[in-house]
Order: sequence, then structure tokens, then C-alpha cells
Amino acid sequence: METIRFIIAWATQNQWKINQMDVKSAFLNGLLEEEVFVRKPPRFAKEGSEDKVYRLKKALYGLKQAPQAWNKRIDSFFVKAGFKKCPSEHALYVKFNESGDILIICLYVDDLIFTGKSTRMIEDFKRSMMHEFEMTDLGLMSYFLGIEVMQREDGIFICQKRYASELLRRFHMHNCNPARTPVEVGTKLFKEGDDAHVNPTFFKQLVGSLRYLTCTRPDISYGVGLISKFMKSPHQSHLQVAKRIMRDLINKRVIELKYCKSENQVADILTKPLKYEAFVKLKGMIGISALPNQD
Repeated sequence: METIRFIIAWATQNQWKINQMDVKSAFLNGLLEEEVFVRKPPRFAKEGSEDKVYRLKKALYGLKQAPQAWNKRIDSFFVKAGFKKCPSEHALYVKFNESGDILIICLYVDDLIFTGKSTRMIEDFKRSMMHEFEMTDLGLMSYFLGIEVMQREDGIFICQKRYASELLRRFHMHNCNPARTPVEVGTKLFKEGDDAHVNPTFFKQLVGSLRYLTCTRPDISYGVGLISKFMKSPHQSHLQVAKRIMRDLINKRVIELKYCKSENQVADILTKPLKYEAFVKLKGMIGISALPNQD
């Protein structure tokens, strides 16, 4: 998630657009290094050769080697195309051209997002991918890993409205009464108590889903962090707090996190000294005006 945030922030700062592509049947492109044999499907065996098997040259879905084979295939393709893999984030690839323009790619299994200044580099990359693999060009990034992305002129906005709705239905809480706040004032949780234990697997699934929602819902971060301390042996009191956080989602409040250029960060007027021009600009953006002289 941090890599995606970096790409969004970098693209916003440079006023670039983020594109997205999808590889169709990605695992079928992986080349096998081991000898793997499979039985013939029913009715494919010829008379007199029923005891023979097929040797696979490429991976199939369901093989334990398939993910690694696909990763090696796409990695070798990027390296041959002139990309360099980030040593600390293996899903991130970077390429520079003769003019110094940069193309940044983030790979998640079979989903690609990429951005850069040069339109020519982007189009060349799309053509090379479509020539090598069967691809789907999804245009500008709008939905990636459960995160909705809106690319506008004044910045890039992200939210998880659809994910939150699916989460409520998954845990059968979409018809519950809403809560006004994620956590009730004065809530205190303890490791041991007299209340009943709850299913740890169910509790971990619920808390894990809520933790991913904090990517765009910082207002529930405190509550999610509070219940995350009791994953090993949850009690009914812990589950009630988790359910209250879920009930807070029913209010249909959508928080859009906005990525904007550094000079448009309005919070800077409250946190750091600024040049006069920047101070006046930000003051106007948040609607602060001087009171008229009463003398």
C-alpha cells in the first residue's frame, strides 16, 4: 500500500496521469524450469496410448510453481526492456530514457499501474506489453486493490466506499443501526474478563478487513488499533467494539483522501513558517480574511 501511495503522491506532484493495465491469464505465461507431467484429460487419450502423459512447457493455474514462474517471466521482460527493479520494493520498476524522462511501474500479480512524464514512453510501453502478452488496457487508474481512484485537475482522490459496503454485507451488518462515532467515549478493554470468548478466526477476519479500510479512513484508526491488541484470545467485549466500528460505516460517510501538490497543502499555514506569497495563497484557499477595522 505504501508503494501505491508513493506513486499517487509522485504523480500528483508532477501533474502526471496514472494508467492501468491487466494481464489476461497471467499464470499461463510462466515458463516451467522443472519437468512437470499431467494426465490426459478424459476423451483426449488416443487408443493404444492411454498410459502416456503430457509434459508441460508452461505453467497452469493450480500448480505451486505457477506464481513464481510468472514472476520470473515478467521480471525478465522488464529487465530486457531497460527497467531497473527497486532493491527495497520488488514490485516497483523504473526506466529512464535519453532525455531523462522517467517511467514508473508497480506490479501486483497481473495488475499494472504506471505513470510518467513522457507520453511516448507510456505508449511504447503499452505496445510492448500487448505484443508480449495478452493485455487489457484499462485506461486511467480508477479502481485498484479495493481502492477507488479519481484523477481530477485539482489532484487525485482515493476512497474505499465500495469496499466498505462489501465489508458490511460480508459480516451481515448492512441492516444494523448506525453509530455516531467509531468508539464510545471512555471505552477500556482488558485482556481477561468474565464475558464469553468469541471465535478467534472470525475476529481476526473482521479486524484484518477493518485494518485495510484504514488506508482511506483515518477516523477509525484509533478504534481498529485498540481491538487489534486482542487478536489471540478475543472476548465478547472486544467484538462489541469491533461491531460499533462497523456500525459507524453504515452512516454512508465517505472520506476522500486528496493528494495535491506540495504548494497547495493548506495545512502548512498552521504548521510551518511560509513566504508571504505562499501565506496569502493558502489563506485564501481556506477562506481566512482579515476583520474590517472597527476604529
